[in-house]
Amino acid sequence: MCFKNKIIIKSPVEVIPTFKTWIVPRFYFVRLCEENGIKPAQLLPNSVLYDKVRYTTLENTDILLQDLMPHLPRNSSDWTQYCYYQAQAAFVKCVERYRINAMSVVLDLRLELEKPNAHAYNIIAYGNETGLNGLLLFEPNSGYSWSGIVPFGEHNYKPEIVLI
Repeated sequence: MCFKNKIIIKSPVEVIPTFKTWIVPRFYFVRLCEENGIKPAQLLPNSVLYDKVRYTTLENTDILLQDLMPHLPRNSSDWTQYCYYQAQAAFVKCVERYRINAMSVVLDLRLELEKPNAHAYNIIAYGNETGLNGLLLFEPNSGYSWSGIVPFGEHNYKPEIVLI
């Protein structure tokens, strides 16, 4: 049986803004994370995936983050994984729509809680033609009143591991 004839792909036509971007070696993104106390999770010692990072300005980053809220339905029975799916969806959308890969998923281990768990969200680098200037934390789960850009440490957001 061939399903090729039964699949109809419909996608809405949207105007996706384009931004001025720059490219730097991923090393600079990793170093910026480490300077902020966030350890990169690596597959092998001294290995970092994807040798280049494309980024944009802080102003453009603010515009694109507004579009990255996945708005996934909150019907997941596995709440421990839900935040990870939201963070992955935001990352994929950022790369797919804007060709900007200066975003990663970060883990906040929250070991101080009575029942230790982890929380996943995103980190994104921004800068200008001279290089990377800083990092923003991004909570993609639209169910929180503080969704969007979260300052380091606010709402107990202290990322410890970045999935590079």
